[in-house]
Amino acid sequence: MLNTATILSQETLMFKGIDAINKLKEMGLTYEILANATSNGYKMKKKKSKYAPPICKSISFWENTIVMLREQLIKNFGWSICDDFNLNRTISPKKDFAIVISSGNANVGKNSNPSTLNKKGQLSAAVVDVNNVVQLSLFPIQSTKTKKYNVERIPHWFLLYYNDGNKIWMELSLPREIGKDGRISSWFQRIILEPIEITSNIDIEHKIKERKSEADFDIDISKK
Repeated sequence: MLNTATILSQETLMFKGIDAINKLKEMGLTYEILANATSNGYKMKKKKSKYAPPICKSISFWENTIVMLREQLIKNFGWSICDDFNLNRTISPKKDFAIVISSGNANVGKNSNPSTLNKKGQLSAAVVDVNNVVQLSLFPIQSTKTKKYNVERIPHWFLLYYNDGNKIWMELSLPREIGKDGRISSWFQRIILEPIEITSNIDIEHKIKERKSEADFDIDISKK
């Protein structure tokens, strides 16, 4: 957990390379689990008919990323599901944090500050409120939004993905704030994941299995 001084100064703790892998391990996760989920979303999107409306491909990417993440975590590691109010959360076995899937902008997985691609609703705002309470160790004073939706008082991490046509960029990040445009654009922590290279004639899953961890030990602190 970040200390109060760090949080109040609006800094983001960013993990890369081996430190990202170790951070995931602390959370009971691996790069392969998250990459398999995201690559599954991409592959199912590619299977959509060319006659399907464009929005169907985006929905398919998002939907099937959730499906594969849950298939791996629930079947093998005892995670659980909460889809209340249509915010699709996958909750850890100890119920000490949850993961939400979201598309992001072109800054996902890079040093620049990312945001969610689309505007978020009141439940996402309630989740961000909870993150602030948990990270700052504040008294459990609930906002109107958290009372309305009865959000679990645990950190909610967002698995963000962005496909630029050549690579799928990914990160697992802990939201701090929703901007004036309705998108989440400020983060307590960012776990930067190695992007998946995609081509029309190479199996993504095979490439994930051949992946080797990076050998650096960087932890970056970047001011907002």
